[in-house]
Amino acid sequence: VLFRSRRGIPLSLVITPTRLRATPDVTEWVRTRAARGDALLLRGCEHLAGRPSPARWPVGTAVLPAHETRLQLIAARAALAQLDLAVDGFAPRGWLVPPGTLDVLRGNGFRVCAELRGVRDLRTGQLMPGRVLGPGPTPWQGAHTEPWWCRAAVLGSARAARLGRLV
Repeated sequence: VLFRSRRGIPLSLVITPTRLRATPDVTEWVRTRAARGDALLLRGCEHLAGRPSPARWPVGTAVLPAHETRLQLIAARAALAQLDLAVDGFAPRGWLVPPGTLDVLRGNGFRVCAELRGVRDLRTGQLMPGRVLGPGPTPWQGAHTEPWWCRAAVLGSARAARLGRLV
């Protein structure tokens, strides 16, 4: 948010329906950000009943058959629609995307896919090289990220922005 206000750079917010449903205040903030022009990316596919499924494993859609991926995308988009949110971008868990998943994403109206090596335009297939800065090391059962990692991510993002690179 700080970089957007000073530099005018929109954010890409990586979201999941389950987490948004659990936090109404965050959901409202995400709606506000999306209305201001920030992009929303669906973070992987997840089973909406909360049971672990292959889509919640670290490699996510990389191990799912195409028809299962398609069904989970439809379910996730329906859950987001109930929250008055829509996505046209996808960020797979583990950042790995097999060619079959790219075909499913294209067929379901997604425009971009953020993957390990950059962001892929699903209409043209072109990959814009970039760097993934994830949440970093977290305690085994905890939900927070270490403060030193947060600072490193902010500094790395600022450096990339100064150099005109994608993060």
